[in-house]
Amino acid sequence: MTEEEFRELLISSLQKCRDGSTGVFLAAAKASRLGDVYPRLVWPEARRLESLGEKIKSLREQLGEPTEGSLCAKYRQYCSRDGANDPGGARLAAEFLADIERDERTGFRSPKSDHQ
Repeated sequence: MTEEEFRELLISSLQKCRDGSTGVFLAAAKASRLGDVYPRLVWPEARRLESLGEKIKSLREQLGEPTEGSLCAKYRQYCSRDGANDPGGARLAAEFLADIERDERTGFRSPKSDHQ
């Protein structure tokens, strides 16, 4: 359970989200608030990302490392976008992928936490 594992799963899930589905951005808690059918629409990848993200956040807090600006925090921010004018899954995935690529080009990467 490393940040690199989270990153790899996130990128592959974002690429899979190009079909326009909410997919990776439909978190379990949000789905539960939407009604009975929605929890079944949460992707297994989204559940895994949520779980890994919580573990990484907890480890960072225990180690005194910042959680703001981490890829996990950005993922939570993207998942929380819920306005009527927010882009759909495909556009949101493309935007997030571009954000990740821009961070990598400019040399920004959140500090790795390889603790398990």
